[in-house]
Amino acid sequence: MRRWGLLLLGCAVASSCKKDPSPVPASFPDDFQQALCAGIVACRELPDVATCMTLKRRDRHDLLELIAGVDAGRLRFVPAQIPLCLESLRTSSCDVLADPMAPCLAAFVGRVRRGGACRSDLECTGTDWCNTHECIEPCCRGSCAQEDVRGTGILAPIGGDCTTDACVAGAFCSTENGDTVHICRAKLPVGAACATIDSCQDGLRCGTTCYAPAATGQPCEPANGVLACRREDEYCHPASRTCTARGGVGDACPTLSSEACVAYALCDPNTQRCTAEPAIGQVCDAICMGGADEAECTHVGGVCMLKNLGPVCD
Repeated sequence: MRRWGLLLLGCAVASSCKKDPSPVPASFPDDFQQALCAGIVACRELPDVATCMTLKRRDRHDLLELIAGVDAGRLRFVPAQIPLCLESLRTSSCDVLADPMAPCLAAFVGRVRRGGACRSDLECTGTDWCNTHECIEPCCRGSCAQEDVRGTGILAPIGGDCTTDACVAGAFCSTENGDTVHICRAKLPVGAACATIDSCQDGLRCGTTCYAPAATGQPCEPANGVLACRREDEYCHPASRTCTARGGVGDACPTLSSEACVAYALCDPNTQRCTAEPAIGQVCDAICMGGADEAECTHVGGVCMLKNLGPVCD
């Protein structure tokens, strides 16, 4: 997505990037969050749009930082991507292999050439990335660098040494002989023994072997847990061993597994029914609705609070 049009011209340093002539519409952040929440609720990740609008702030926060990059001239904005972005979010297929955010990211095109100041990979031209030198502080700045700065800058071929160089597309870096040898191997097909998801071919997952997530009603392996099924609102039923819709709040979960419940619910071992996770302001012991990225429990017996996402970095 960072190869189109004027992108290849880039700018040598961030300070020489002129402000984008096509500003992002002021309504885009709100429209983005509304569309995002429509898809999230449709896939049963949260109970309703109002709850989602309260909780799902991180993606909006990230969007605002991209907009700041446009205002600073480090990114070029593509207005034509707005309807594609919103439609992709609203009509999310709930497919774990899909990326509904891709059309939204394609609206931001990097303008910073190698060596220029950057805040994110998207700001760099071509396949370059933003090297922040492992900075973990808020609003870190770095410089756009060649994709593989660890070694020669040349991707290692299948059979080549990947101790310092990354592997070519379709390959993964295999650690062998007791972690002493690193060799690029072709990604593994269905049924091959695997250790990490990176070792399997695109679209596959790694259990003990590489496998394709199963479609609705199709056979699956319960041991593969939440990744057994292709839809994120389904799980592998341990009795039928097929991909089945997760239960809603109040539904039975006789297996006592929270995988049998929608994403915002847990299986209560006493009632054997799906119970909603604590929402913002409610008493909690550890887990809060929205997940660790958005909310946190202050302490055992405390209350759920929204996480502080920090400033929007310019």
